[in-house]
Formats: sequence, C-alpha cells, structure tokens
Amino acid sequence: MSRAFTLCVAVLALTAAGLALTGCKSGDKGPISYDLGTLSAKVPAPMAQVVDAAGSALNDYGVTVQNLDKQADSTVFKGQTQSGGPVTLRIQKLDDSQSEVKIATDLLGNYEESLGLMKKLYDKLGLKMP
Repeated sequence: MSRAFTLCVAVLALTAAGLALTGCKSGDKGPISYDLGTLSAKVPAPMAQVVDAAGSALNDYGVTVQNLDKQADSTVFKGQTQSGGPVTLRIQKLDDSQSEVKIATDLLGNYEESLGLMKKLYDKLGLKMP
C-alpha cells in the first residue's frame, strides 16, 4: 500500500467519525435532514409565507442577499454572512400548504449556522421546529 493511499483512507475515516460525533446523518428522511452540507426541512406553510419569512430571517441573521430568483414554484436567495461566507436558501412549493426549504452555508456546509437560520425561519412563521 502506498503512503498516499493510507493517508486518504485515514482522512476518510476521520471525516466519517466527525460526522457521526456531530450527529449528522446523511440521507435522513425525517422532517429535517442534513446531507452533503445542506439542511433540508419540509415546512408546513404555503410557499408565499415561507418566502416572506425567509427574507426576514436572513435579514435578522445578518445575511446580505445578493441575488433573489423568484419562480412560480420556487425561490432561491443567495447571499453572504457577516463574516463573508456564502449562503444559499432554496424554497420549493410542495403543495398549497407545504414547502421544502434547503439551506447551505459556507463552502463546505456549516450545520450549526444552517440550523440557526432554519430556527429563525420557523420563528418568523410562528412554528415550532420539529
């Protein structure tokens, strides 16, 4: 075995251990999941309400929105945190009373920051996060 191969295996093992210790479950299909740096939630609210709450939550969280793409069944906010990290918040209409929200923060994903933003969004909607 080459030294480079052994190093790669060690890095992969440490990454998997780190994800297990932080409680990150790839592919979890519950109401809220975190997979490949993106926090996803099925929110029991119409898309228009979720879009309004997302804009307010981003503002309260100190995110500068640089791009807003609104479509009939989806909206994407792209911006930067106060520290300069990228934020992408996607909202997809599932039906008239439910939306899917996906939040990705930082280049490689920041679970705590994404979760804080999701909590802020739920607060703006007057909902308790599951």
